[in-house]
Amino acid sequence: YALMQVLTPVLNLLLLIGLVLFWPGEQATGLWVNTSWLYGLSALLATYYAYGTGTGFRLSIDWSNLADRAVLWRTYKAYVAPLTVYAVFGWITNYADRYLIEYLLSPADVGYYSTGYGLGARLAMLSTPLTAHLTPLVFASQREGRPARATHPVIFRYLRLFWTLAGPVCLGLWLLREEIGRLLLSDTYRPAFELVPVIGVAYTFSLSLQFLETKFYAFSRPKYILWH
Repeated sequence: YALMQVLTPVLNLLLLIGLVLFWPGEQATGLWVNTSWLYGLSALLATYYAYGTGTGFRLSIDWSNLADRAVLWRTYKAYVAPLTVYAVFGWITNYADRYLIEYLLSPADVGYYSTGYGLGARLAMLSTPLTAHLTPLVFASQREGRPARATHPVIFRYLRLFWTLAGPVCLGLWLLREEIGRLLLSDTYRPAFELVPVIGVAYTFSLSLQFLETKFYAFSRPKYILWH
C-alpha cells in the first residue's frame, strides 16, 4: 500500500510530462481524464489486494437483528459526524482563500497564489508513504488492547523521520527558489517564487498533524480531528 502511495504521484507526474509533450490541443481536459483513470486504477488495485489477501475490512453484523443495526448506526454516526463537518469546512477553506485574494487583490494574484501553492504542497509526497506505513501499526495497537499512549513512541519516530526529510527540502526550496521557479514555472510567475517555500513550511506543520491523527482514527476519537 505504501508503495502504491509513492508510485501514484510519480505516475501522475509522468502523465503530465507526456501530456504536455505529446498531446496536442486541450491539455487541461486530458490531464484530468488521465488523473481520474490513474486514481481509479489505484483504488481498484488497493481493493483487489485488500480482499485478495484477506486483509479487507469485514463487518460481523447480523443484519436480521434490529438491535445490531441500531448499534451499528449509533457507532457510525458518532464516528462520522465530526469527520463530515471537518470535510465540509475543509472544502470551503480550500476555495475561500482564492476568492478572498481575488476580492482583496486581483485575479492575477490568484494565479500566482495557486501556482506557488501547488508547487509547495508537493511536500505531501514525503509524508504520504510514511503515514501509510504508520497507520496499520497504530491500528494494530488498538486491536491488541493497548492504551492510546502506547502508540506515542512509534508515531513520534515516524514524525521525526518526516521532519528530517522535510526540513532540508524546505530549506532547499528557500535557497533555490529562483532556480526552482525558473525551472518548474517561468519568469511570468516570479511573484510566486517566494511563496513556494512558505507553503512548504506551512504544509510541513499541517502534514505533521496527520501523524497524530492516526491515533485518533484508530481509537475512535474523531472530535480531536475536527478541532485541528
